[in-house]
Amino acid sequence: MASKRHASGLVVLVALAMVCGALAPGVVAAEQSEATIAVGDASAEPGETVTVAVAVEGENVAGYQANLTWDPSVLRFESVEGADFSDPVQNANEGWVFMTQSQSSGTQSPTVARVTFTVVGDAGDETDLAFVEADTSANDESSQLATAVKGGTVTVDGSGADVDADGDDAAADDGTAGGTSSGDGEDPASGGSTDTGTSDGDGGTGGLSPTLVAGGVGGAALVLGAGYVLGQRSGGGGE
Repeated sequence: MASKRHASGLVVLVALAMVCGALAPGVVAAEQSEATIAVGDASAEPGETVTVAVAVEGENVAGYQANLTWDPSVLRFESVEGADFSDPVQNANEGWVFMTQSQSSGTQSPTVARVTFTVVGDAGDETDLAFVEADTSANDESSQLATAVKGGTVTVDGSGADVDADGDDAAADDGTAGGTSSGDGEDPASGGSTDTGTSDGDGGTGGLSPTLVAGGVGGAALVLGAGYVLGQRSGGGGE
C-alpha cells in the first residue's frame, strides 16, 4: 500500500515538473524587456549637410549607448545633439562616433539623438550607417535590456556632370568643348568667312582672293594704258 502511494507521489511530482518546465520560458520572456536601437536613412548632394535620427524602440527606456559607423570617404562627422534625451556624452573619430546618455525615469520609444554629417563623397556614392553591436545597448531604470540594432543608409544625390544654370553642359555652351566647336556649333577652323578652299556656290570667285582679283584688273588696265601711249607716239612720228 505504501509503495503505491509512493509511486503516485512520484507521478504527481513529475507532472508538476513538466508543467513548470513548459511555463518557465514564457515567464522569463515576459520578465525580459527588449529594445531596438535604429538610425534613419537620408540623402543629400555633395557639399550639403545631412542629419539622421537615432531612436530606441521599446518600453521604459531610461538610457542608451551606441557606436555608429560610416564610410569617411562619403561622410564627415559634424555634430551629435540630444532630442528626447539630453545631449549625449560623445567620442568621435574618423568613421565612427560613440554616444551615451541616461535619465532617471524611462520613456517609451524615444528619439535619443540627432547626428549631422557633411557629404564629402561624389554623386552616386552611398554609405551604410551601422552600429557596432558589442558597444550598443539600451537600459531601463535598473537593468540593461536585450537590444537589437537596425542600421540606415545615406545616398549622395546629383548627376555628377558640370552644368550651367539652364541645365546644359557648361563646356559645350561656350563653344570651347574639346576645342572642336565654335560658339555657333561650327568647327572654328572651317566656319564663317575664313573658308577659302571651296566655291561660293554661285559661280563667283570661289577660292580666289578679292585682293588678287583687284590686282589683276589693275595690272591689265596699266598694260592697256601703256600700249595706248606708245601708239599715240608712234602715230605722231609718222605725221
